[in-house]
Amino acid sequence: MDLEDITLDGVKHGHVEDLKTGKTSDIFTKAMNNKGIDKKHMTMLKHEGTTLGYVYYTSNEKKSESSFMGVEVIKDNRDMSLSNALFEIYFRICEENNVEILKTKNQRKPFTIYLLKKWGYEYHRDVSHIDILPKTNNKLRIRFNNDEQRNRFMNTRLYRSGQYEIVQNSVEEAIETVILNRGYSLTNKDRHLQKRQEVQERFNVHLN
Repeated sequence: MDLEDITLDGVKHGHVEDLKTGKTSDIFTKAMNNKGIDKKHMTMLKHEGTTLGYVYYTSNEKKSESSFMGVEVIKDNRDMSLSNALFEIYFRICEENNVEILKTKNQRKPFTIYLLKKWGYEYHRDVSHIDILPKTNNKLRIRFNNDEQRNRFMNTRLYRSGQYEIVQNSVEEAIETVILNRGYSLTNKDRHLQKRQEVQERFNVHLN
């Protein structure tokens, strides 16, 4: 399986077996948005036609990166520990597709960062940030380290209002740096394997 496989709408690519109950749930992935560099995916667990839960994430094939957006377990199934199975599915998809960096918007997803740490991932580097530079001509000057973020900002009404100036090739010191995304990489393999073993004692995850 590669990223091309899981971008197909409604493709089935595996199953999860609950080792305690013997129930088997199918894994499906649907593309939510394939526009732009970062493609959004929704992978779902289904048992006999009933959806049990979802995991949401993006993939960037060129940079070997993925942004984890979160998991959702349907209310009636929240006593089945399915969130751990959904995490296991997400990490397996990343591993099978050679994803090296997991991203998260750290200012909005503090619990996601905690979960990544529980699975052995640690802060690697800033994926994207902006530098706030001193004003000139009463305009706020911004320096982006990420072309995609810069281009996205240039298409906003805020930028077109004329109050901002984007600076590209300046080495002047920033007044402040605002981190937009942080990247996490697997640094504690022992912790990751221990957590995976804990989940596998309850679930058997298989991806085709």
